[in-house]
Amino acid sequence: MKQVKLFFFLILIIFLSFKNSYSKDSIAILDLDGLLEKTISGKKIINELNIINQQNLSSLQDIENKIKLDRDNISKQKNILSDEQLNEKLNDLNKDIQNFQKKKNKLINEFNLEKKKKLDDFFKKIIPEIEKYIDENKINVVIDKKNIFIANIENNITEDIIRIIDEKIK
Repeated sequence: MKQVKLFFFLILIIFLSFKNSYSKDSIAILDLDGLLEKTISGKKIINELNIINQQNLSSLQDIENKIKLDRDNISKQKNILSDEQLNEKLNDLNKDIQNFQKKKNKLINEFNLEKKKKLDDFFKKIIPEIEKYIDENKINVVIDKKNIFIANIENNITEDIIRIIDEKIK
């Protein structure tokens, strides 16, 4: 009788020590950068931002070239000009450089605000579609791909979301 109790006690201990964990949580991976780069509306935003950036760079390049030309002219005329004239030209050049820096900072700030606005609008449009997909497929957690070290490719829902966004958002 003592052996039977010991046997059941050992079996109970063995069963309690082996705990298998079965998770019913569904986890998916989504590449947010890929959504922006691969969807039609995302490509449109990227193109618009690139055009604005190129226009800004072009206007800044023109001003920078003018400043370099003025600096070179001052250097060439350095020995010919009087100290007064040289100082006046250097002051004008410094004002031009300061104005260039102000304009550059202004363009950068305006570009960053426009970029933020366009990206916010894009994500406001796609989030309801992503949420709908998550609800339909009973997904509990969605993680951005750039925060994952390694994962099974079957968990990646990026291509499905791209198709949905291209169909629904124009």
